[in-house]
Amino acid sequence: MQAPLLTEEGYTNTLLTSLQVLQQQIRTNFSKQQDMQHSRLNSNTTQRAPKVGDVVFTLSGSQFRPKFDGPFEIIKRPNKHTCIIRELDNPQAPELKVNIHKLKLSCRRFDYLKTNGPNQSDVQTACQGPVLRQRLL
Repeated sequence: MQAPLLTEEGYTNTLLTSLQVLQQQIRTNFSKQQDMQHSRLNSNTTQRAPKVGDVVFTLSGSQFRPKFDGPFEIIKRPNKHTCIIRELDNPQAPELKVNIHKLKLSCRRFDYLKTNGPNQSDVQTACQGPVLRQRLL
């Protein structure tokens, strides 16, 4: 009787080495793909850190309230993770210390009709709004 060409011990050794090589290739490919996805994500996002004087909204954290409260103005930045904010229109309001991850930046909107003060009759609108009448009771 002839000796078998492949013994059980030889088969397991070759199988283990090939599996180790495959596992190493999988790890390198996985890390390359993660880096590519991370760079693609970073190229499309623009995270802007809030600065002193910015107008922000805060995450309310309650299911039965509106998602964001505000507007607030950033007064101080004690460190890179926290901001001290106060209500925008109320300078006597208490100051709140908030983590920046609970803030959403807002674009400050100015009503040009109030700041520049033109007469209401001089302002022309592009589209006519609904005509409102008094309700008869």
